[in-house]
Amino acid sequence: MLYAVPQQASRFFFEVDDCTQLIALQQEVSQQLKLRVYEVIRRSLKT
Repeated sequence: MLYAVPQQASRFFFEVDDCTQLIALQQEVSQQLKLRVYEVIRRSLKT
């Protein structure tokens, strides 16, 4: 069964996925990347 996801929420899911892939590729995660992931997740929870 398919469910409709608002387009903006869908975009945030892709951003979170991109961020987690970047983290997975790095042995040490920079503070800037951590802050970016936090911001994306925070924004996605607001929608």
